[in-house]
Amino acid sequence: MGGSGAVFGKQITYTLSPFRQRLFVNYFKNAVPHIKRGVREHSLAIVPYFVALGVTVNWANHSYHEDRKGITKQNKNAVLYLLPAC
Repeated sequence: MGGSGAVFGKQITYTLSPFRQRLFVNYFKNAVPHIKRGVREHSLAIVPYFVALGVTVNWANHSYHEDRKGITKQNKNAVLYLLPAC
């Protein structure tokens, strides 16, 4: 891989030319199969939580909007005092 190692005390270091390093070898070619395999293997463990989250958010939004409709109907004829009377 590299040249001979340099010795510093009890630590041996090796160098590798930046032109010989291949960081992303087959990265893009293998990424899609790895993602597919990961989704297939872990989908049964993850999907129920996302379904529960979606149902909870849908319920919360619906109840919030229904509550806001009731508040606006109750306060339609009410007078709002923004500043305290002096």
